[in-house]
Amino acid sequence: MRTALIDIGKVGKEVYGVFEKAGFKTVDDLLDSACGNRIQTAIDELKNEPNAPFEPDHERWRNLTTRCNDVIFRIENIQAKDNDPEYLVCPISFNLFKDPVIAPSGYTYEREKIEQWIQGHNTDPMTRIQLRKEQLIPNRKLQEAVDYYKKNYKLYTIYFL
Repeated sequence: MRTALIDIGKVGKEVYGVFEKAGFKTVDDLLDSACGNRIQTAIDELKNEPNAPFEPDHERWRNLTTRCNDVIFRIENIQAKDNDPEYLVCPISFNLFKDPVIAPSGYTYEREKIEQWIQGHNTDPMTRIQLRKEQLIPNRKLQEAVDYYKKNYKLYTIYFL
């Protein structure tokens, strides 16, 4: 199931217009690494259209850019919910994995969180065995599972008040 952008609610007509101009149709499209560049290009094109709603240097354009980036940030940083599978959630942050790494103990952690832990403790948080950043290995299969889950099962309910 791919969530349509129109279904994320309370984002605003102008933001939808930018996303449409940039060619984004689903929430998954906004997870593209070149998303920010495409958004800015779409806004620049909208500014230069003859029927543009504001002057090219009007602050409203900057606000629109900020609002678009806020939507993308919120989608990229969706917190894990109670119904998310436990095996897709980091035991340190309790969020869905973004960059899972496996330690020699066999436990998997979010890279950023385990590296922060190691800086202060130099141990595996589950086993208390000595641990260095160099020992962490990307858990690619788990990353594939998280990506599949996000694309096919995770409903994006994002409200902007």
